[in-house]
Amino acid sequence: MPLRRTSLLAPPLLLALLLTACTPATGEDTAEAACHDVEHELGTACVPDDPQRVVVLDPLMTLPTLIELDVPVVGAASIYPDGAVFPDYLDPADLEGIEVVGGMLDPSPEAIAALDPDLIILDATNGASSFDRMQSIAPTVAVPYAFYNDAWLDDVRFLAGVVGKSAEIDSGIAAYETRAAEVASSLGTRGGDLTLTRVDVYEGSPLYYRSGCTWFGTVLTDAGVTQPSSQQPDDCTMFDYSTVVVPLSLEELSVVDSATIVGYQQKTDGVSADASPFTALEGNELWQALPAVRTGSVHVMGDAWGLGVSLTAAHVILDDLETTVFPV
Repeated sequence: MPLRRTSLLAPPLLLALLLTACTPATGEDTAEAACHDVEHELGTACVPDDPQRVVVLDPLMTLPTLIELDVPVVGAASIYPDGAVFPDYLDPADLEGIEVVGGMLDPSPEAIAALDPDLIILDATNGASSFDRMQSIAPTVAVPYAFYNDAWLDDVRFLAGVVGKSAEIDSGIAAYETRAAEVASSLGTRGGDLTLTRVDVYEGSPLYYRSGCTWFGTVLTDAGVTQPSSQQPDDCTMFDYSTVVVPLSLEELSVVDSATIVGYQQKTDGVSADASPFTALEGNELWQALPAVRTGSVHVMGDAWGLGVSLTAAHVILDDLETTVFPV
């Protein structure tokens, strides 16, 4: 279910932001032009003190977070280049008035410039190739994008600091932690096996499972849910994609020995499939032998599980755990 923006976040956090005055202290347009320097992944930008026309090239972490923080977003890149596709857990009402400016990997400079942004935010991983062109249009900040371990919380803190919302994001993190503790307590009173495997099914690609190093692995842990030990790498402190998104052959299905399976499928064109992503496996003996399949504990979930790296997505996951994945 889509989340409406709520007050998410608690006490201000110190961010590594270098704050300096970037405009003269006098003049009629001082308030309009006032900015402060922000050191980011790809350099330094003089960011407006009160940005009012933000363009976002990262629809996965930055867009949900800015919506949550009530920052005015006028344009955003979609997940896929051929359509206005944003994560399905976002409320359509919160997306009204946001113009699509191309795909996250190929944004349109012309569409962005036409929106006359006062700030552009992209992620340093996917947006580096666009950075020079973007900063010629408006001040541009490259935010870190770590979808592993609990580094994602540092990233949303940094992002909030860029737009002057540190106190709000801290309140949101505190609210998330409180909610996660409530879910952990609720699930703990139900008894039973609280183990879970996230399996990805991509059209034309092999199966994958997401290891305990993923960002949502921290959400599971906070909610008292665990992943099988076979899916826990020895070290999650340094990012290694091969330890986060792990290919899974049919012969290796036995590694999915959890009590519950959560599946996620996204077609290559961004259109969700109509059928269960596991339909093709129904005749496979190894699949049928899995504990979760035998007990009917296989659930197909939406973009919060597959494309979410935000507090908004984390709340959706917590709700799903309590109401659908491990129901009373």
